[in-house]
Formats: sequence, C-alpha cells, structure tokens
Amino acid sequence: GPAAQAHSAIALAIGRLAHPSDEDAFDFEYEFNRLFIGPGHALAAPYASVYLSEERTLMGQATLSARAAYEAQDMVVDRKNNVPDDHFAYEAAFMAQMSETASSDGAARDARGAARDFLRTHIACWVPLHVQAIRDASENELCLAFADLLCALADATEQALNEDAATSEQTIRTKESAQH
Repeated sequence: GPAAQAHSAIALAIGRLAHPSDEDAFDFEYEFNRLFIGPGHALAAPYASVYLSEERTLMGQATLSARAAYEAQDMVVDRKNNVPDDHFAYEAAFMAQMSETASSDGAARDARGAARDFLRTHIACWVPLHVQAIRDASENELCLAFADLLCALADATEQALNEDAATSEQTIRTKESAQH
C-alpha cells in the first residue's frame, strides 16, 4: 500500500545518499550553498514563506503561522527572530516533537491533531514546491536524493498520521459501542 511505497522510497533515497559519485560528493558543498544559502538569491531556499508569499520573501505570514503552531504546543524556536521560524529544520523538529508526544504522552490525541493540521495546512503547501525547486536547479545526485527523501518522508508521515487517525476513530467507535 501507500505506506510500503513511502518506506521503499525512503530506503532508495538513503541508499543514493550513502553512495554518491566522487564528482557529486566533491561538488556537494558548493551545490548546497548555491541551492539553500547563497551568495545572492538561494535557488531553493528552505523557508515556507519564500514559496507561500507572492513576494517570495522571508518572514512572511507563513513564518507567523509556523510560530503560532509551535507556540500552541508550548514550543519556541531557539533562534527566534534570527532564523525564521518557517525554516525546514524547525518545521521538521516540530513534527518530530509532535510524533514523540503522540506516542508517549497523555496529550497524544492533541499532538496527533496538531501534527496532522500542520502537515496539511503548512508543510504540504510548500515542501513540494521546495522539492521541485531543488530538482529544477540541481543535477547533483546528493541534492536530488535529498529532495526525494523529503518527499518520501512527507508521504510516510502523512500515511502514519492517517493510519493513526483511522485507528483512533475505530477505537472511539468500539468504546462507544461497548458503553451502549
């Protein structure tokens, strides 16, 4: 099914990352900087606001939206107002924290809901655009494998959250049936 496909895609991307050509490995630092940092205009900036605002600028509404999602779960970005809150690394850390909370805490249902909402209303809106920007701007196999890994991880996360939601709904229906 879809979950198996996502896991297979993750394994393939990791395999490609583990065995780059000498040329791709040598060029990776230059290519990484060209895509994600600069100098000048980064070709695949890792910030949601770049993809979700008409002006393609940092610190836009997407940044504030990400910040609000984090704060609603009592999380704060360490370098707030230094590195925008909608940087991919912060968003991935938020999703990881929500997953950890969902699997170990009494607030699991809220954490799962927050993760599903953030994935649907935020990550799914910009990460595919970011991945396409990487694919359009690079021929470096490491960068392309990274792009494929991002897609596969997003798909696997979505599948896991959807399966978890379906299981939770079934559990609720079963408990309600048992009470009647």
